[in-house]
Amino acid sequence: MPVRNGARFVGEAIESLLTQEFTDWRLVISDNASTDETLEECRKAAGSDPRVEIVRQDADIGAQGNFLRLLEQAQGKFFMWAAADDRWKPRFLAACVNRLEQDPSVGMAFTGIENIDSKGQTVRRYPDLPKLGGPPTFRTVARYLLCGESLGKANLFYSVYRLDVCRDIARSAGLHGCWGSDMAFVLGGIARGGIAIEPEVLFHKRLSEIEATNTVSQAKPGVIRHHGIFPQEHFAAYRACLMSAAADTRFSAFTGILMDYRFHRARLLKWWR
Repeated sequence: MPVRNGARFVGEAIESLLTQEFTDWRLVISDNASTDETLEECRKAAGSDPRVEIVRQDADIGAQGNFLRLLEQAQGKFFMWAAADDRWKPRFLAACVNRLEQDPSVGMAFTGIENIDSKGQTVRRYPDLPKLGGPPTFRTVARYLLCGESLGKANLFYSVYRLDVCRDIARSAGLHGCWGSDMAFVLGGIARGGIAIEPEVLFHKRLSEIEATNTVSQAKPGVIRHHGIFPQEHFAAYRACLMSAAADTRFSAFTGILMDYRFHRARLLKWWR
């Protein structure tokens, strides 16, 4: 769990992990030089649970640095990043780990998801997200790349990964901080082992107050179905991140072709309107 100045929700996030039905896990919380009460909240929430380890960075190493440091120090067979303001239903870890155990060829696993606001109220749903699941085939990669960026696919970044697969993606894709780097990371996982997505909603991803307000103003709660497009001014960097993630796989050239198709199609549609 990478965190910086997350005192408001970190206790709630930790508690939802402590109540998981799957109990064979280790939680490492990396406090990235927080200046609020994050460290105290972490200690309070963790209590006497020996599965929880809290480390503090003396200086701010950046969000990407904090994420990658946790990956470097991880142990075990499976791995996931846990955002310090999210919530997981008790069956989340069990559902993901079971899928990975049942099919050794799958590289990552996830479940259905809803977005919540600061009060824990559902503000956005993604009923079609499980359709992105599948083995590492051209069909699965195409379905993922052609899916609009507003349809929730960035959330797949918080899947449960096989540790070796996650490290392999990090070596290729990294976490560059460019627009869409989380979606590029997910592509790296799909290209290497595919993804299994349990339809049941077991994960609540919290939106910022601005994001939640904008969503509620559109629908209560919003069911996102339209095919959103990436900001075209970020296309070059986004495409480069995706290509890097697919490097050393048979989907590298295919990724470039599909993204160029999406870019030119978007420009044509904009001109036509």
